[in-house]
Amino acid sequence: MNILIVEDEQQAAFMLKSYIEWHHKFQVVCICDGIETSVDYLREHQNDLDLIFMDIQLSDGQCFEIFEKISIYVPVVFCTSYNEFMLQAFKNKGIDYILKPFDAQDIRQTIAKVEKLKNSFISQNVIAELLKTEKAINVNPIY
Repeated sequence: MNILIVEDEQQAAFMLKSYIEWHHKFQVVCICDGIETSVDYLREHQNDLDLIFMDIQLSDGQCFEIFEKISIYVPVVFCTSYNEFMLQAFKNKGIDYILKPFDAQDIRQTIAKVEKLKNSFISQNVIAELLKTEKAINVNPIY
């Protein structure tokens, strides 16, 4: 799983990267520290991502400005010190909301949630395809 971290605090970004890569077999492909660097990276590499961990308060504004500049379709886990942005986060592709200071257990639980959601969607797609195939096979021929 390829992950982007959007975090302007170097220590928090390093800890998050360490938790993700050490406890899980995932790769942090990039760490962006602001709105413009995130928008530029996403414009070019969003298709290569499976998940984004994103701080809300960045040094150059709130991360929600990123969503105004580019359409994001990758699921986002928000990591922040503030709980008042929760509703806005879930309206912007948020699948989880982790309050700082986070720890390895928080990241482990989030990764497990992401994997369950991913497997659920894959299972639903397989079932839908099987149903389409069965309908096509059971079509009565016209004589």
